Amino acid sequence: EDHAGTSTSDGNGNGGNGNGSAGVAVVEAIVHLRGQDGVQVGPPLKVPTTIKPNNLKVLVNKLLLTSGAAQGDDNLDGVDLGDEHTMRPFTFFIDEVELETDLSTHLAKHGNSLESLQVTFKPEAWFKVLPVSRCSATMTGHSESVLSVNFSPHSRSLASGSGDTTVRIWDLNTQTRMHECKGHKNWVLCVCWSPDAAVIASGDVNGLICLWEPEAGTHLGNMKGHKDSITSLCWEPAHLALPSRRMCSSSKDKSIKVWDVRTRTCLFSMHSHRQAVTC
Repeated sequence: EDHAGTSTSDGNGNGGNGNGSAGVAVVEAIVHLRGQDGVQVGPPLKVPTTIKPNNLKVLVNKLLLTSGAAQGDDNLDGVDLGDEHTMRPFTFFIDEVELETDLSTHLAKHGNSLESLQVTFKPEAWFKVLPVSRCSATMTGHSESVLSVNFSPHSRSLASGSGDTTVRIWDLNTQTRMHECKGHKNWVLCVCWSPDAAVIASGDVNGLICLWEPEAGTHLGNMKGHKDSITSLCWEPAHLALPSRRMCSSSKDKSIKVWDVRTRTCLFSMHSHRQAVTC
């Protein structure tokens, strides 16, 4: 009587065990995970050959977190390496060939040995976008509405123009006022730093442009010519001239003027617009 599942026989009548070793696929492998500097992270690990790069990414992030290798890395401040959505991305290589599929498919294609399988991981470019959920700082001082703000090119200072007719320069590190610049007689509608952060220009409702030295907050002079409100200011780009000597202004008087800041004179005007020039 033949008992199902007990034995099998081939065409020659030879019995065989269903768990025979011939033709059995390898389902596990021992891998050594190394960084691009050659330093091994964690002990050798037994992993299934069905493992994919995404699974290895999770594994490497966990090992880095456990070993403390991520400590002191400024790029990881505030990032939870255990969170799938914020894990650091890596690319994996076996003998300098990138692992793009599961391990078994890669080994079958490239013929790598399973003995002491070396897997090298290299970090990919990584961009963090942290959500802004609250106001991190408040700087008070203007007595009327703030109408314009502009960050300095070196990102250490901020200039603000207000309806109280003043321009204020703020230290962003301490979040305190550095200087209060007085010279306008009406609302300050726009402020703009020069590319070398050496001069701040501000324009008001009366069409007056004032120039300021930001380190001391001193008034360098005025530029007059527009007959209506200044709507925007823009300096000559740094790749064309540094320090920048020229700047342009637009106005509700339908014109654009180009100025020489050193001599504080208008070089030429453009009058083709039929309505107010707003930018």
